[in-house]
Amino acid sequence: MFAGLTASQYQVVLSALRSEIVKPGQHIVSQGYGNTNLYILRKGRAIERATDSHRMKELRSSIVQIGRLFNEMAFVTGGRSDTAVEADTECTVWFISRGDFQAILKDNPDLAANISYAPETVATMHRTSKYEWLEPGERVEIERKRHWWFFGKRMWFPIVLAGGFALLLAGFANLAPPGLLWLWPVFCVPYVAWHFIDWQNDYFVVTDRHVVHRERVIFVKDQKNQMPLEKVDSIKVKQTGPIEFLFNLGTVTLQGPNQSEVIFDLMHEPQALKNAISAEQERVRAANHVTELSVIRGDVRVAMEIAPRPAPIVVQPTLPKSALQRTKEYLGSNASTFRSTFAPKSRVELNQGKQIIFRRHWLDLLDTVWLPGAIFAAISVLAGFIIAWRFDQILSVSWNVICLPVALLWFLAFAWLFYHYEDWRNDQYILDEDKLVDLDRKPFGGETQRNEVPYDRITTVNADIKGITNTMFNVGDVVIAKTGGDKLVFERVHDPKSVQQDIFKRIEASAEKKRAREKEQRRKELTDWIGIYDEQARLHGNRSVP
Repeated sequence: MFAGLTASQYQVVLSALRSEIVKPGQHIVSQGYGNTNLYILRKGRAIERATDSHRMKELRSSIVQIGRLFNEMAFVTGGRSDTAVEADTECTVWFISRGDFQAILKDNPDLAANISYAPETVATMHRTSKYEWLEPGERVEIERKRHWWFFGKRMWFPIVLAGGFALLLAGFANLAPPGLLWLWPVFCVPYVAWHFIDWQNDYFVVTDRHVVHRERVIFVKDQKNQMPLEKVDSIKVKQTGPIEFLFNLGTVTLQGPNQSEVIFDLMHEPQALKNAISAEQERVRAANHVTELSVIRGDVRVAMEIAPRPAPIVVQPTLPKSALQRTKEYLGSNASTFRSTFAPKSRVELNQGKQIIFRRHWLDLLDTVWLPGAIFAAISVLAGFIIAWRFDQILSVSWNVICLPVALLWFLAFAWLFYHYEDWRNDQYILDEDKLVDLDRKPFGGETQRNEVPYDRITTVNADIKGITNTMFNVGDVVIAKTGGDKLVFERVHDPKSVQQDIFKRIEASAEKKRAREKEQRRKELTDWIGIYDEQARLHGNRSVP
């Protein structure tokens, strides 16, 4: 991987390496877990094991040679480890974290050009970076577009038009104007190009985590329907009409809880696609099962005293901040508070990213304040004109009859404008660690509505952009379907596809925490039983019942 680096580049990488001593029986890397460090064995003996996630049995086992790199795939892609490496004797390993290495590449752009990857790593890197919405380590497994008939059936217009021109020229060749032949491409080329781009813009993707349908029409709409793969309850295939049977086309509907669904329409060989998606679901379930077995194996070894217990995590005490740091943080906090009060951002992260707050785009604000804003501006211009025209008489009794009503109207218009601004600013869409919140607050202590949805109740999340203006400014709705059939809508947020991905990241993190708690409980019960059995076996030996 680093063989092509120059001496100076190699020293930069070496300076980021850290050393760790691993006791016999401890896992350096656990298969299926998100350890993205790159390791080099410097001393000792380690065993690498890989388990076939399809057959759920050990596929290969090999000795890790001194100086060999391992866990390269997870390090490069940011995904989960595809093998397990266990220390057979006391080992010394060098490792570099993926985050540190990414920082090195950012500071040394020429270094990336000299790094070489194995062919299978390159293929996996392509599958994990093909789309901007992929999460770290998420791999594209199935990718489809609609059959060419989707484009072909819309070509009736240029074909009919071409036939009409041909008949016209054949029957009235002498009477037809000389430039008539050029009218066909003028009308038909833009039409054909538009529909060809519309056909190629849309795609259907199945990853190892999600199913996705992206529907795009230039300047009209951009819609992305997405559902976690694990929430797909059923897959239905429907074929109707002679054309679909002739070309073996059909619609594949992936249905989740409460009739939520993602539709793959006009797919070629729909039954084969259904089988491929079902196989991917089984592979993901098997991979999760293999991951749990790998951890259980380690827990059992600890319970049977074959391997040492993992060392407790030592939290390093934080150093006290200097007076200058505290002053900078105080001023920065006040500046941020002032800005968020009068000109709030559309997306704000709080508590080191634990909470994300979204607001509706300023286009939505313009839709509500244009009328009070126009009236306020008109009254302001009128007041300025009055002041400039008769400033010397403005305090006279005769002018008070005019000025006071104008001042009152100006104040009422300003209050109307400020009310709508506060109503826009107060509404928030919040992503907490364990739930999603839609907060709707009326200004000046008015009615407050708070709608909360735990992440495990969310079934699908769709991003939808419609209209030329919204497409230009990347503004749209994020529709969240939840169990029970209800929906929650983040209305007119900026970059709805990014908001959609933020929600899915929270859903995945919440599901991972829930799975970890359940697995931890099962492992604890299992290892307790095995520990009791091992204790009794050592105390009493293998005795037969009389």
